[in-house]
Amino acid sequence: MGNDSWRYGLVCGNGENGMVESCAPASDVMIFQNMKFNYPSNAIRMTPDTSSVREETMQSILNYNGKYLSPEGAQNANNLMLNAASEWMKEMGLGDKWSLQWTYSFHPGHQLRIQMKDAKNGEEKFYERYTDYQTGEIGTNWVDKNGNGWERRSFASREDNVNFTSIKSTDGKKLSLTLTIDDIARMSNEGGADVKNLRYRKIVDTENGDYIGISAHYPYYPNSLLNNGGYAGVTRVVAIGGTKEYVFGTNAADSYVNPKGNATDAEMNLGEDKNPAIRTATREYVPAIVDVNTDGEAYKYYTLYFDKATNGTNISVALDDIAFYTGGQPLCETIDAICEKETDGNIKITVKSKDAGQYFMIVAAYSDFDILEKATTKSVNLGEEEQSFYETIGTSAKKVCVLFWNEKMACFSKKVILE
Repeated sequence: MGNDSWRYGLVCGNGENGMVESCAPASDVMIFQNMKFNYPSNAIRMTPDTSSVREETMQSILNYNGKYLSPEGAQNANNLMLNAASEWMKEMGLGDKWSLQWTYSFHPGHQLRIQMKDAKNGEEKFYERYTDYQTGEIGTNWVDKNGNGWERRSFASREDNVNFTSIKSTDGKKLSLTLTIDDIARMSNEGGADVKNLRYRKIVDTENGDYIGISAHYPYYPNSLLNNGGYAGVTRVVAIGGTKEYVFGTNAADSYVNPKGNATDAEMNLGEDKNPAIRTATREYVPAIVDVNTDGEAYKYYTLYFDKATNGTNISVALDDIAFYTGGQPLCETIDAICEKETDGNIKITVKSKDAGQYFMIVAAYSDFDILEKATTKSVNLGEEEQSFYETIGTSAKKVCVLFWNEKMACFSKKVILE
């Protein structure tokens, strides 16, 4: 949130962790908080020894020039204490004159930005935001320019001591968004002379897009107790029924200078990728028609839904989370299968089934980028006796997925991945 707009955000917390959320529909901002985040200073963290003037100070406050509790007596007592504290500082080698020492200050954690795809704030209809004081939940509902309903809900868990946010379509529409972390110099009241000495990196899971966060180190001050300290925050990303990926260098702002100070993220941000992002998307499924010859009857057709790659027309599958529509039937566990690489371009599939019968075997080979390179299908009769099948997958294939379909069970029964 820019400037002082954070003051208008909604708040949730559990007494230790929490956040301030703008609840803007298209471009939301969450400022995470922790009560243990304290920004250090060069203030002296020891109490000066003023015992030598204690009695004189008390008497001065109580009675000065015959006046009980006079202002003059209070001022004289103050001078006595300041002089004694200054002498103590000289003896300790901490300086020449005592002055008011400021305590460490609370500071926010990372500022997460959620940008919905193809959306801008102000385009929404029927917008509302709320705080549920019974559950400690904050949230917002709106309808986008296309008439689709959306819901975002957040709360701070006491059980797990983390913040949770759920974003979903109330109309079953696809959810696509980008997550980034704002530069510290851009945060409200975080660009002053002291904060400019902080150094940080934005962290991200470059392989799977599972998390994005920040790791910061406090500045060095001679009198600081936190010279080896800092803070960190991380947001885990869970895409249910969708994909997520790391995106390099989103909206880089190396030259940004905070108007309230001289802090720049070119100085403060030490990360190789200064502004990483995670992009999520709901899978777009496309049908692949396959056929099975069962019991000598005519061919029956089944529609299997594969995840469509967003950057082309090839059909791809996320191997760790294959999603097929199976009529609501659960996956069975009657198949035991092993997939082994024989020679370049060939694999051996050894399989047996506790439930004997005719199965449909799909062998899909993928390149480094999980793009489907080749797929073969065949009808096989399986039983408790082990059988082996050999398939040619090509030399460019790096991953193989073997699936078995049985009409009786109406489900895929086993997934085998060869790396």
